[in-house]
Amino acid sequence: MSEQREGLAELRASFDAIDSELLRLVAARRAVSCRMAAVKLAEALPFHDPAREAELMARLRAEGSALGLPDTLVAQLLLLLLADSLEVQRQEAAAAT
Repeated sequence: MSEQREGLAELRASFDAIDSELLRLVAARRAVSCRMAAVKLAEALPFHDPAREAELMARLRAEGSALGLPDTLVAQLLLLLLADSLEVQRQEAAAAT
């Protein structure tokens, strides 16, 4: 195998490890969403909190910028995660009733 091919294989292995870690972190985030649903139900709080989302978006955009990430990437990732969290909380609420 050429040096370039070996380098490509190593880079792909790095991608694979990072992708697996990302999935593990998303699963951990979803588990927190389940626990969040229980707290919000117990305290009669709404699942959707636009003020919290705006706060989170501003903080993560700043963090992303400091890391050299494009603002649109950070925003898209966060919107996807927030939508998933909301869906998980709604499913937990439906299962609790």
